[in-house]
Amino acid sequence: GCCEHMATMTIRELDLEADAEQVVALGLATNPTLVTSVADWRHRHAAVPARARLLSRVAEVGGRIVGSVQAGLSFFGTGNLGFITVLVEPDHRNHGIGGALYRIGDEHLLSLRVPGATSSFDESEAGVAFARRLGWHEVRAEILSTLDPRDVAEQAPPSVELVPVRDLDPHDLHRIHEEAIRDMPAVEEIKAIPYDEWLAFVWDSPVFTRDGSFSAIVDGRIAALSLLTANP
Repeated sequence: GCCEHMATMTIRELDLEADAEQVVALGLATNPTLVTSVADWRHRHAAVPARARLLSRVAEVGGRIVGSVQAGLSFFGTGNLGFITVLVEPDHRNHGIGGALYRIGDEHLLSLRVPGATSSFDESEAGVAFARRLGWHEVRAEILSTLDPRDVAEQAPPSVELVPVRDLDPHDLHRIHEEAIRDMPAVEEIKAIPYDEWLAFVWDSPVFTRDGSFSAIVDGRIAALSLLTANP
């Protein structure tokens, strides 16, 4: 109604168990291409290492979660870069919720004394304007591509053997993934991903499909990886 923005907003600490469904719904409302599930979200959140110094808060209006902020240290890089992510449900924007959440995350980053921080979001004019008002500037962008897999007819050349990752040693997959990630465009170079954390974030993720992910074997060695996440 006309006066919905007058409703009281409460900002509180995230409850990993009780809030999972609503936070996943918020994620999907703000990023329609997100591949996750309640089980995956809980798993990922629990896997964040202590060195990330993660702060997580949610904003409620009428007892329902309409926004969230996460802030901490980007733990796979140098550890000298912070990150902040603010999400607000489209229907509750322009009422000061995002600004209030941002200030909490910003204070946390200041307490961590990082020289810089990154934030990424599903791009929109309003989102870009919000970031620029707060003093942020764009350093890189990613373009998502879509494909109907039923239309794919290409076959691998005879010299390449395709093997489901389920049949391979995760240590080998981790090594290839780590080597490839060093060449990926990013704000800061990722030199290493600890094996146990790779297991937690990739191999053991509830949305990672070991049957739908493949390695290309050339001359008896893993040459490439294709990792598929899906939420059926």
